[in-house]
Amino acid sequence: TRLFDAHGLVEWRKSQESVVRPSVTALLLKALANSYAGSKSVHSERHLNLANINDGKITSVRIGVATDTPRGLVVPVLEVELSQTASQIGLQLVELVALARGGNLGIDHVKEADITLSNLGAYGVDFGQPIIPPGQSAMVFVGALKKRPMVIKEQVVARETVYITIASDHRVIDGAAAAGILGMIGEFVELISENSLV
Repeated sequence: TRLFDAHGLVEWRKSQESVVRPSVTALLLKALANSYAGSKSVHSERHLNLANINDGKITSVRIGVATDTPRGLVVPVLEVELSQTASQIGLQLVELVALARGGNLGIDHVKEADITLSNLGAYGVDFGQPIIPPGQSAMVFVGALKKRPMVIKEQVVARETVYITIASDHRVIDGAAAAGILGMIGEFVELISENSLV
């Protein structure tokens, strides 16, 4: 678990037009897809079998999105192309969540995720300990994005921050690899205004 400065992410979202402004979850999905693809160790069974890899490079990541529905927890899978913007991912996410909450998911919507994201920030939860689904080597949990005391230029200020946790299967990867993914996600969050791929 690490605490990241999310002030830049909040301000960046405010600067976007409302019709194309991606949700925080869509931005995190973009960050997770890029971080997963950039890792040399944190890969699912599907990618270890070389599916969805072009000339040795991962071109898309299938991310399970933990979703609360009237029937309980469902984890539909979103195929995220690395070339997609966060706004494009957000549009896909809205459609997928609507299918999940309406009970209209097909088998293809819930199989073969490479990694899963659980975001309980909207429920005010700060921390969580994710349990890794079968076939995956890691899972990411995101807590509430809110103001907390933070030291900025030797001054304690109220700053938008977010706790992000990664759970990893040490039979497949070591802690350093998981920490590397967590760091890449955090870098995306903290330096979003400098990221040309958003």
